[in-house]
Amino acid sequence: MDRFITRPVAILAKEKGFDEVCQYLHCLEWSEDIGTITNMKYHRNSKINIKKADKNMYVTAPTQSELQTWLRDNHNIFVDVQTDCTTYPKFCFTINQFIGNPKDLASEDWDWNPIPNDEDWGLYSKYELALEAGLKKGLNLIRIL
Repeated sequence: MDRFITRPVAILAKEKGFDEVCQYLHCLEWSEDIGTITNMKYHRNSKINIKKADKNMYVTAPTQSELQTWLRDNHNIFVDVQTDCTTYPKFCFTINQFIGNPKDLASEDWDWNPIPNDEDWGLYSKYELALEAGLKKGLNLIRIL
């Protein structure tokens, strides 16, 4: 089952321009442990189908796969989770940014820009934790002008 992104990552995604249709919302006023809520309608960050006075209390909650797809399709940022099998399986992530026009791969004007690891990157006990950390790092690569 695909996991929902956490509330802090959902807020960051909204700040970076994520405005896709989602069925679930995070409530910004509730305790973080309560998690995701839904009212069985579809939402965008720019048009949440609830009372206007309450609109700023919610942020859409996409799944990890939905956010990963959005990063690829809109920003050419590829987040990949890898398994370290040296002992008990552990997971890490890598990020690459595609440079060029993905619709014209015959062009010689394309390349991959691997994003270097830094002190924040590490090993995670679960695949989903590594993916969440990679998505957050990928979102932080987006520059909003």
